[in-house]
Amino acid sequence: MLKEILMRITSDGFFSAAFLARELQVSDETITHAISELIRMGYLTAEESALSCATDACAGCAFASFCNKDFVSMYQITTKGKLLLGKEVAS
Repeated sequence: MLKEILMRITSDGFFSAAFLARELQVSDETITHAISELIRMGYLTAEESALSCATDACAGCAFASFCNKDFVSMYQITTKGKLLLGKEVAS
C-alpha cells in the first residue's frame, strides 16, 4: 500500500489525506501513518508552508490570536522514492 500511495502522490502532484483515504477505502489515520512511514523510510520529505504562530514571526501581529491561517504540509518525493517507482532521476 505504501508504494501505491507514493505513486498516487507522484502522479497527482498534490493530494489530500482525506481524498486518498476515500480512494483507497482506508481511514485518514492509515494515510497519515503511511505518509509518516514514507518519510521515515526516506521516500518523501516534508516541509511546513508557514511558520507557527508560536514563533516570533507572529508575536507582534495584532491578529495572531484569531488568525485563520492554515498551515499546509508539503511533501517532496526523494531520489530514493523516484527510484522505487522507476522514475528517471536527473544526475
